[in-house]
Amino acid sequence: MVRGAFALVLAAAMGWAGHGLVTPVHPRQVHVSGDGAAPVGLALSLPRAPSVASAELEVVLIRRWQNLEALPDLRRLCRAACDGGADVVRLRRPALNGQTDVLIVDVSAFGAAPALDAGAPIPEDVVGCLGILTTRVWGQTLGITKCDLPEIRTVWRPRLLRPRAPMLSDL
Repeated sequence: MVRGAFALVLAAAMGWAGHGLVTPVHPRQVHVSGDGAAPVGLALSLPRAPSVASAELEVVLIRRWQNLEALPDLRRLCRAACDGGADVVRLRRPALNGQTDVLIVDVSAFGAAPALDAGAPIPEDVVGCLGILTTRVWGQTLGITKCDLPEIRTVWRPRLLRPRAPMLSDL
């Protein structure tokens, strides 16, 4: 009887842990940062997160892959995947309490680097394509577009637990 109860509890715990590892979290909130983040964030149909810690999806826009050197934590996670061979890298971060993703986008692949270099805003068609790319990562299709979306290189970086955003009671 005790063995049966122990086996049942163990099976339930393994099921809970396995569910957290393999079930993607649909983003309730997204955090956009980097070059041209404001207009791209507004183009997304997903709610914006107030901080990176509370986001299920973090979108990092970089002007060129060399700019990733200024972000050592992200560079360490990305490693060889961010060698410039792909235009978009998706870092999948499964954990026992849910999965988060980091989407690193080279905006020069969409033709936005010259505008950013000149201090101009990203063209509207490029902003729309970046928004469509972000929603496609989550399996949402928005119909036929005029965007030539690049292939996404996916890299898995598992961790034990994902950090949680501080709650008001913690402050």
